[in-house]
Amino acid sequence: MDEGSAQVESRQLKVAIIGGGLAGLAAAVTLMDNAEVTIFEKSNGLGGRALTAHKEGYDINQGPHALYIGGYAHKFLDELKLLPTGASPNISGGKAYYKKRLATLPTTLSSLLSTGMLSLIEKWQLANIFKRLAKIDTEALKGKTVSEWLDSDVRSPAVKETIAAFIRLSSYCNNPDMMSAGAAFAQMNLSSQGVLYLDHGWETMVKALAERTTEKVQFKIGVEVKELQRFGDDTGIHVCTSEEDEVKSKLFDAVIFAVPPHSVAQILRQYDPHDCFADALAQMDAIEVTRAACLDVCLKTLPIASTTFALGIDEPLYFSVHSTSAKLAPPGGALVHAAYYLEAGRTGGVEHRKRLEQYLEEIQPGWRDQVVYERFMPNMVASFGCATASNGGHQGIAGPLLKGAKNIYACGDWVGSGHMLVDAAVSSAVEAATMILTSNKIMAHSR
Repeated sequence: MDEGSAQVESRQLKVAIIGGGLAGLAAAVTLMDNAEVTIFEKSNGLGGRALTAHKEGYDINQGPHALYIGGYAHKFLDELKLLPTGASPNISGGKAYYKKRLATLPTTLSSLLSTGMLSLIEKWQLANIFKRLAKIDTEALKGKTVSEWLDSDVRSPAVKETIAAFIRLSSYCNNPDMMSAGAAFAQMNLSSQGVLYLDHGWETMVKALAERTTEKVQFKIGVEVKELQRFGDDTGIHVCTSEEDEVKSKLFDAVIFAVPPHSVAQILRQYDPHDCFADALAQMDAIEVTRAACLDVCLKTLPIASTTFALGIDEPLYFSVHSTSAKLAPPGGALVHAAYYLEAGRTGGVEHRKRLEQYLEEIQPGWRDQVVYERFMPNMVASFGCATASNGGHQGIAGPLLKGAKNIYACGDWVGSGHMLVDAAVSSAVEAATMILTSNKIMAHSR
């Protein structure tokens, strides 16, 4: 071995991560001990959809956020000893909003028996379905839609609506005609283990991960990646950015996209003159983004302190006072999240705001007199991917490696299967990073 080859073998792997949200940070933490990592984030700060706003003592997430206790992200943070503090909401005393009236939400055997929204026969049907779902073979149902399963397995319209409501709650998705029944029921079973509302908002996860990476990861904040390039026989990838109006390029061994699919597609279409990514791009174009119209409200006090959770059964509505569980409001104050789960392809608007305001008035009459701050987001992205039956339960693309080009990967809540939401984002990020490290070891061994 000559001196030059020894230098090549000892050179540390260089990885670019495009996007500084939770997925990008998770990939960086996984890579940083064995690679030189640079994160490019086009906005002025890290976090993406995990950003938290702060208004007069209230910590406000971008709509309702919950960390699943049995999920991948919770385990990942816990193993790093970075798990934020928080608490689980008590929805066992929650309300069901059905036919414009409030009833007991059937989440336990006692609440199922006491609820007035179902007949005795319907209670028996729902109890049996819940019992079956805990043991169901979700893999066998990945190619069947939620609507198909409900139509074939559930007789009562009220029971169908109740199951569909719990699917919306656990997946943030109102797309039963396309959503994989197997993926939906797996997520429902995961949600039965509970969720955490995080003290001081989701930015606590962002800060914890960013602080862990500070000494080993280079951050390029406010720098947008314009394109990727390869030159001649060069095996590296040039990441081209615009800094101070001057096009600059840095050479990397691998690139991880940790941004929405449309952003990935935009860059890849410039990079890919020979349609190498045709299959991946077609999948990205077909991804079903799930959205919700969200009304976030900070109140001086909660008019009816005993009502802190309500789920729409025959309407895709959500209401929760997150500050009753987590530290998100000043003493005596209440942080309320209300949401309308939008159907596939539908956008939110003024009518959804009016409906959410009316919904709040029905649940918390007099809430307007207590408002400190409110924010309406008509089209909040809940997930950039939906686990569809037609795609075999995948969120969008099957895995992090983008076929067609060497050492280019993607991660996010639209990548892979078996996880949803932030769990999908973090699991695909770790998988992408692990694939890069494994590939590099194989290449180094073969030199």
